[in-house]
Amino acid sequence: MTRACLKSWFTGAMLASLIVASASAQAPLRIGSITDGPWNRDQMLLATFQSKIVEAVGDARDVQFPADKQLNADWSTKGSKKALNQLLADSQVDLILTLGLTSSAEVATRKSLGKPVIATRVIAPEILKAPSKKVRNQTVSGVKNLSYITIEGVDLLQRLGAFRQIVPFSRLTFMMLEPLEDLIPKLGARLASDLAPLNLSGANVIFVGDSIGPALADIPPGAEAVVLTPLPQLDSVEYQKLLSTLVDIGLPTFSLGGTTEDVAMGVMAGVTAPHEVEALADRTAANVKSIVAGKDAGELSIGLRVKESFTVNTKVAAALGITFDQGPMADAEETSDEHASEANPSMSAVTQENAESEARIARQVQRLIARQSTYSAFDGINFAVKGNKVILLGHAWRPTTKRGLEKAIGQIEGVELESYVEVLSNSSFDNDIRARVYGSIYAHPVLRRYAPGGGLNSVSVQQAIGDLLRFGLESVQMVRGPHPIHIVVKNGDVALVGVVQSDVDRQVAATQARRVSGVFSVENHLQVARR
Repeated sequence: MTRACLKSWFTGAMLASLIVASASAQAPLRIGSITDGPWNRDQMLLATFQSKIVEAVGDARDVQFPADKQLNADWSTKGSKKALNQLLADSQVDLILTLGLTSSAEVATRKSLGKPVIATRVIAPEILKAPSKKVRNQTVSGVKNLSYITIEGVDLLQRLGAFRQIVPFSRLTFMMLEPLEDLIPKLGARLASDLAPLNLSGANVIFVGDSIGPALADIPPGAEAVVLTPLPQLDSVEYQKLLSTLVDIGLPTFSLGGTTEDVAMGVMAGVTAPHEVEALADRTAANVKSIVAGKDAGELSIGLRVKESFTVNTKVAAALGITFDQGPMADAEETSDEHASEANPSMSAVTQENAESEARIARQVQRLIARQSTYSAFDGINFAVKGNKVILLGHAWRPTTKRGLEKAIGQIEGVELESYVEVLSNSSFDNDIRARVYGSIYAHPVLRRYAPGGGLNSVSVQQAIGDLLRFGLESVQMVRGPHPIHIVVKNGDVALVGVVQSDVDRQVAATQARRVSGVFSVENHLQVARR
């Protein structure tokens, strides 16, 4: 080797060693993360994101995920906010990932961030009013240090339209993660507006906590189908119980934004993306790599498209008595291989016998509810019969009503009882609303004929309201017993339950309830008797 070559080699080696030394001297990239709450899949989820990030960035920077910087919130907006503030203030954290719906929504609504944050799953950014702007044919947040990812191409009407091809519903109930109620104000009203092209006769939202009892109690009479958004706060046992109970009361379910596993567990149908987590992890890793390379998080694209499929659980559909032709099923995946069974000559006789037994039990339960001495205009209890099982739903104004009904129904020979009746608050605030809504509805000229005894005049109404407020609701005989219009009050929110004779009566009742001072909201679940 000549002296010149040796010098060149030596210089190159020195430069290379300096580059390596410089890279190794760089401080590690310490990443913290937030999940919305303890979840049986959060370790698997976190591991997926971590491995993708290390794979994408590892050669350029030492990536670390300190165990004490991987936080679980408590399934509340307050908990997510606290966890985010903790990591933002932590000098030992360089970059933050939010892996849940609530924590990601919290990030997407921040006006400023002191360090890079990637919100990996933001739903409905337009409803959240998350920042966005167009830059060179791509949409970015435009806020320094803020990167969020949202699934593009989600067409709610198209998805529900596919579901409606196999379940011709007109009354729809959504079950959603409880913190979304705080994150997205007036979500129910927004949904009703977005679903207007479907010409539904009713759509309501039930926010689900960490147990299913209150959610099942809130299912309105006449509901025809349930749309389930992700409910990761429910453990697998509670979630499975929710799905089986919805089947037992005859409600088809549709997964919106869930997984193929949800359908396998017992959701009847859903639009699912089997590889969504991997796609989100890949995009997150690419974003981390760009940030390491010096790009601001606010300049990274927010949109992501994933491949979806329409999946049907044929066993659940069969249990609900739902059949369909190949039209709506042409592109669907089925989760059961039990597509058909041999004809059973005795099946029709067995089915007829079961139907007669269920009808007999239903008549007994209906009589027991009507005869319950404490049952009143302020209770809203409904039920379903599945084989020998009676499922009680709804709300009881007093615990004695709930206990009395459960005891009476439990004494029917051969009957198994499941009760999801929720006992309502007996606060003076709610009782005041009960009294005034009762008077407002049953005193109206259009609705007087529904009142016990055939009608109330204005004088008797004022006297009744006075008695209700002076002596307590329990002391006024008039409010006892079944009523055509039941008034369910829960923390200032009013739900009207029952049957009226016309659409006009239905609308007038809701209007009268809304006119009462102190009422926060009114859900109209009154049904119109068909002649």
